[in-house]
Amino acid sequence: MEDMEQRLLFCWDLHTKFIHDLIKMLAFSQYNVTTQFAFEATSLDNESQKEVLERIGETEESRKQCLQTLRTSLQELHDIEPCLDERFLLKFLRVSKFDSEKALERIKRFYKTQEKLLTSLKSDSIPLTVVRSTPYVFALPYRCKDYSAICVVKMGAVDYSKISFEERFFLDILAIEKLLENPTTQMCGVTIILDFSGFKLSSLLVINPRIVIDYVSDIQNTFPLRVKEFHIINAPSVFRILYQMCYPAMSKKTRNRLLIHPKDDDWKSLLSCIPREILPEEFGGVLPQTSGMNLIGNVEEMENRFCEQLKFGCVKSKQQRMSMKLIAPDR
Repeated sequence: MEDMEQRLLFCWDLHTKFIHDLIKMLAFSQYNVTTQFAFEATSLDNESQKEVLERIGETEESRKQCLQTLRTSLQELHDIEPCLDERFLLKFLRVSKFDSEKALERIKRFYKTQEKLLTSLKSDSIPLTVVRSTPYVFALPYRCKDYSAICVVKMGAVDYSKISFEERFFLDILAIEKLLENPTTQMCGVTIILDFSGFKLSSLLVINPRIVIDYVSDIQNTFPLRVKEFHIINAPSVFRILYQMCYPAMSKKTRNRLLIHPKDDDWKSLLSCIPREILPEEFGGVLPQTSGMNLIGNVEEMENRFCEQLKFGCVKSKQQRMSMKLIAPDR
């Protein structure tokens, strides 16, 4: 009798799991047919593509004219050895809505930020084992309805006793470069979820406020990354201190795009902004916990690409740029 009850319970569990998985699959399929695009998608349907290109002012004529104008302006700089590659320049033109002057200023700030990073990390190296044990920034498999990629940053996953904020900044840059490999992301931007689970006061105390302010400013004004929204979840009490630290550097546009969700509402607030069909289960969604792609998972190859980029930059730091290596291999 007891054996029969166990078999019945086992069958019921299987039946329940099957129904649960079927509901998730049907819900996802319905969403996918109408609005969903994969993270890896490098193009959109014709109507959506036309809408996005019109919004950022990209046409064959504007590309040709703005690339020529931007290259000419960059070649006139005496203190910077600029990259003139079309793929590099298009990232800055797209985030600047094909305003050549704004793109030029952003590129100049980009090289100045690169210079500051080289200075702050000139005597540092990050052990590869530490990077591999610190997966903290992920891309979800599917895009929002506005075609922006969804990036999840685990703010509590970084151990600042093993890695400095400046070193984490470098890893963030690698993650941004990974996101921007895709032209769809260049055009449509990213939606960022900042998950503060596990973030402690001890993490906050080791962060230099000046560096944080520079970091916020760079995310807004330096990198060719269009951020559509910031979603703050699982914010601890110390988040207020971090927010006040960042506030002076935040533009009005950034403040308007920052949403802080309550902790105990069964994810209703977050789900009112992002459909559950494209969120992981830990955030009230239906996707498996392991569905996110670790954006710094292939960090050695990514650093090699970054070092290729260091061929360009401020003239005065050329020797340092050419010898820079930040990821220390395992011994």
